[in-house]
Amino acid sequence: MTGIVMNIKSLLVFSLLGGAFATQAESLSEYKFKEAELFSSESKILINREIPLGALTFANQETNVRTEGYYPEKSVQLNGKAKVRIFDFSRQYSAFHVAQLLEELLEQRGYTIRYRCQEISCGDLIGWRASLSHFIDGVENRQQVIVASKTNNNLSASYIVSHITDIDSQPRLVMEVIETASPIKSAPNRALTLNFDVNSAQFTDEQKRQIGSIAEVIKRDSMCNYKITGFADSQGDEASNLILSETRAYNLSKLLIDQYGVPAEIIDVRGVGEAHPLKNNNSVDGRAANRRVELIPVRL
Repeated sequence: MTGIVMNIKSLLVFSLLGGAFATQAESLSEYKFKEAELFSSESKILINREIPLGALTFANQETNVRTEGYYPEKSVQLNGKAKVRIFDFSRQYSAFHVAQLLEELLEQRGYTIRYRCQEISCGDLIGWRASLSHFIDGVENRQQVIVASKTNNNLSASYIVSHITDIDSQPRLVMEVIETASPIKSAPNRALTLNFDVNSAQFTDEQKRQIGSIAEVIKRDSMCNYKITGFADSQGDEASNLILSETRAYNLSKLLIDQYGVPAEIIDVRGVGEAHPLKNNNSVDGRAANRRVELIPVRL
């Protein structure tokens, strides 16, 4: 009997996720569940969207910052582009199975589950309807909620807010896919690259503003550790270049930690001297490109 159950679950995973392994680059905002009907799709721009990381409950007392209404116990505020897509599955599936399959998909795409609840522990259904979509229906004791996120290499963030419930024994998945912008323009696979003058480890005022922008993103909602690596060009002796590269990396970490309040435990600092040049050191432009420090997120 156990083997039959596992085979059925495997069949459901294969059937619903279909081409997931072959389409890893596809955004979840365009993802299609093979055995579900797309009921609705809506794109929008979010300004200070409160992403729920806890149950939605009703607050009937007004404060200086909030009117009465439904609010999450915990949340993070984001700006970005969003798409809300609603899928109706056939009656052969349950809300519980659809939630399992969605978790599988999120894991494959590198997301981290930030909030997960079932049934009445998710709070009032009417609150999720007000927060996410007026197409949400059903009852509290059949709902499933999954909120997940991932931090991209350029420190943009991707969020998934999903609500699943049975409507007359037919599961409906409401999935909001949110994409935030990178705080600054950056090189591929690097959150931040800063260059230095000859024999310098000091940042300009503009660079300090960039560092501040990055720090705000890290503090607000980081799911990563960060590797700071300092580099030098090939001028001078090897030992001096190693010390200079270490100083460049240390100065960036000191700004992030001491001035902007980034936790020290999520930062790893090192210098590699003149190793790993980006460009040939035989030219002025090449050496200028190699005098740098890089901040790279390392997903946990």
